[in-house]
Amino acid sequence: MPSGNEKQLGEICRGQGLLAEAEELANLGSWEHDFETGMVFQSANLRRMLGAEPKTENVPQGDIWRYVDPADRDAVREAIDRGMRTGQPYEFQVRMILPNGRRRVFLVRGKPVVDSQNRVIRRMGVAMDITDKVESATAIRDGAELYRDLVENSHALICTHDLSGRLLSMNELPAQILGYAPQELVGKRIADMLPEHGEELYAEYLARLKENGQATGLMALRTRSGERRIWEYHNTMRTVGVREPVIRGMAHDITERFAAEKRLRKSEALLAQAEELANIGSWEFALVNQTMRCSEQFFRMLRLEPRSEPVLYSQALAAVHPDDRERAQQTVKSLREKGQVFENELRFQTADGQERIFLSRGLAVADGSGRVIAIHGMSQDVTERRREEHRLRRSEELLAQAERLADMGSWELEVETKKLNWSEHFYRLLGLDPAFAPVPYGTGIAMIHPDDRERALRDVESLTQPGHEFENELRFIIGGEERIFHSRAVAVGDKAGRIACIRGMSQDVTERRREEQRLSRSEELLSQAEQMANCGSWEIDLKTRKAMLSRHFLQMLGLESEAEFGPTTYWDRVHHEDRERATKAIEKAIAELKPFEHVSRYLAQDGQTRFHYARGMPQAGPDGKAEISIGVVQDITERVQAEKDLHNLLRKLLTVRDEDRRRLASQLHESVGQTLAALTMTMGRLRRALPRGDTPAHALWRSCQDLAREAARETREISYSMHPHMLDEAGLAPALRCYARDFAELSGINVEVVITDELVRPSREIETAVFRIVQEALTNVHRHSGSRKATIRLSCDAKGLRAEVKDDGRGLPATHFAAARGFSAGVGITGMRERAEQMNGVFELESAPGQGTTIRVTLPLNGTPQTSRPQFSPSEWTEPRNSRKRDGQKMAGASGSEPPASWSR
Repeated sequence: MPSGNEKQLGEICRGQGLLAEAEELANLGSWEHDFETGMVFQSANLRRMLGAEPKTENVPQGDIWRYVDPADRDAVREAIDRGMRTGQPYEFQVRMILPNGRRRVFLVRGKPVVDSQNRVIRRMGVAMDITDKVESATAIRDGAELYRDLVENSHALICTHDLSGRLLSMNELPAQILGYAPQELVGKRIADMLPEHGEELYAEYLARLKENGQATGLMALRTRSGERRIWEYHNTMRTVGVREPVIRGMAHDITERFAAEKRLRKSEALLAQAEELANIGSWEFALVNQTMRCSEQFFRMLRLEPRSEPVLYSQALAAVHPDDRERAQQTVKSLREKGQVFENELRFQTADGQERIFLSRGLAVADGSGRVIAIHGMSQDVTERRREEHRLRRSEELLAQAERLADMGSWELEVETKKLNWSEHFYRLLGLDPAFAPVPYGTGIAMIHPDDRERALRDVESLTQPGHEFENELRFIIGGEERIFHSRAVAVGDKAGRIACIRGMSQDVTERRREEQRLSRSEELLSQAEQMANCGSWEIDLKTRKAMLSRHFLQMLGLESEAEFGPTTYWDRVHHEDRERATKAIEKAIAELKPFEHVSRYLAQDGQTRFHYARGMPQAGPDGKAEISIGVVQDITERVQAEKDLHNLLRKLLTVRDEDRRRLASQLHESVGQTLAALTMTMGRLRRALPRGDTPAHALWRSCQDLAREAARETREISYSMHPHMLDEAGLAPALRCYARDFAELSGINVEVVITDELVRPSREIETAVFRIVQEALTNVHRHSGSRKATIRLSCDAKGLRAEVKDDGRGLPATHFAAARGFSAGVGITGMRERAEQMNGVFELESAPGQGTTIRVTLPLNGTPQTSRPQFSPSEWTEPRNSRKRDGQKMAGASGSEPPASWSR
């Protein structure tokens, strides 16, 4: 029995046949020339009209031009060129001298087709052999009677009408076709015979006549019975020799031809749509010349541009997968020898490199002698179907594997027979052999824990209609052990809408439930640990911004549930100075997939300022980019307060130490120094009192003199190192130059001192702080850097007094540099930072391994020592403070109010 596609193909072929017959009856041939593809189509009757066999290939354009009578060639070219220039339909009459010597006259009508850019992309038209008509017209000129007879009996409509459309004359046969006698039509308006919108259509037709003096086209006229007849007309307007313009009309009834062409176009369109929808392409293999003609869809299936010209068999065979070519050739050989129907499945390689599977069916076509001359066939792309079949088989295998891996089994209960059907793995889950006969319903129920049986039966009875579902969790007794099964089932109906069976899946979740109990206990312990450590944990999905917060973290934030937590919930309550630093650090860590940490001040719900220490780690997704961020936040307010108290003590210690140094330096200078000076003077007097000559007493005196001078020098050095009197007397600049000179002599390090001219003398506290910081920095250069030179820069600008000590030594290692940023740094760095902050200044440390170290402090000229670290009240959070760069390479982040991606995305 023929398939749907074969039926459609048959209908299309019949439609094409009808069109060919219509053209032959109308002595009409059609053609089309596609300028983009170069494809030329000629109907079979056109080829016949040109003296060629209908089944042969197209008549070449060069041959057609040779057939044109030389006297008509210029006029033909002019008509075609005008139509191509204007994009308007054109028409011409041409005399042809065919290869057999016959002379024919064709009426050719063409139409250019333009695209959206008004470019002509193809030309189509029809050619009518009007030789007989021309010859008849010639004969009419030979005799009026013959002419009148010809007109009256012509099937072509010949008429005249005035500009109002009122008919003045019409011949007999066309009038009869319209259901009238000629005298009935005379005086009738053409617009009244048009099916609809007659006045508008006639006005448009008349406008063309007046503009061009002629008009051609199609016109539908309504017969007396109401039937629509399609006429192809060519009318001209006569204005010479008449008082009023007269239109001469010539029209041909093309109703049947028009319908045939319409059916053919529809059939071709349906065939193309059918092929495209079914992903089927048709083809014809001519064995004589080893060429193939393929439908447009077949070309598309191979990812090629459709073309009308035949393709060499060798080219088509090259598209077949190398491993399948021999089988394809064997199929052709078998068809040539036996002439049978064939079906095969081959792999093809498309133009874009894909491998596609084509299922082909065809039959051999023989000539009158029984010799196979061609193979007609159709190929369907079944790649997805075969892949789906493969996936289905694989899915069945995976389902069985999944049941084993997930400890899951499927089952079915037939409602009427109470018969249980189990999958193989469900047998194993219940400790039974899969080869065991179907389990009776009662036996299956008996395996359920006694306390759960009644609930199991209720769940089954609750399914009253097809499509109803239930889900439960029951305990089973298997080999004396209690196992927990989670089941889901659905009622399946029959054609009558009654429940025929219940199908379900059951999974052994015993270990999962036990693990959930252990996990629940672990979560309780974690919650207790977080509460004792006053910390909370979090996990943020960076793409969906969904957050998972621990119970204690919610308590720390004053929230009832995760639903109250939004992208900015946390950061809106973080101090703005800390927010911009922390967000910058977090965003950088996420971009680099590195851990991050920060300390921030947080305004709690009760109005208190709490200190939060956060540590987090971004985790990458399959694309290598950060996908989630996890971390912990600890409330370190008490620890910060303790460290703050420690810093206050350290400041006091520095202050007391400076005062003690100043006092000791003063005492050494004023008491011990004066005593040693007096001793030196006394030693001079003693020398004069000694007898002359180099006696032991002189040697003893010289030794005492050297000891006294050394003691005086050491006293001066100790006094200067504790507190240089030049600092109080001459100021910071001379004191630093003097200290640098002495330091260079003692250490061997070349120290350059650069002091700007606009330096003003600050307060004694600032001078002391800067001097001590420079002193400590040079000590670190001598002890740790390995540098042979150092630079001291002292300048003054609008920001305050700036002091910088730079060396080109080995720099700080990463671990030491990280320690220098925290509270656990060495005494030297910590002391320098504390001195700067005590004067409301900024301390900066820049260092990298092998690139030296730079210590820089900036102190306000009007700065006064602070007694403790500043406290921030909630009202200050809306007003930015002067942010500090802390300890090193940009330890404070850039400003910004957006929350970091780890907590907001």
